[in-house]
Amino acid sequence: MKRAQLNRAKFWNEKLAAAQSPEERATVWLNLARSVAARAERDGDTSVWDALAETAQEFHNRHGK
Repeated sequence: MKRAQLNRAKFWNEKLAAAQSPEERATVWLNLARSVAARAERDGDTSVWDALAETAQEFHNRHGK
């Protein structure tokens, strides 16, 4: 695993460990997902944003009623 990947994993694992509530954990996961999509976009793959939007829509369809 590359050093940058290890650093990112450490960063997000620390954020998750520090989260005190389900809401805080959800915020960390959403921020992580946005970070992954932004990194993919910088690498030329914008489809990750579409996948994230689809996942959010599916979540809403299941739980937003």
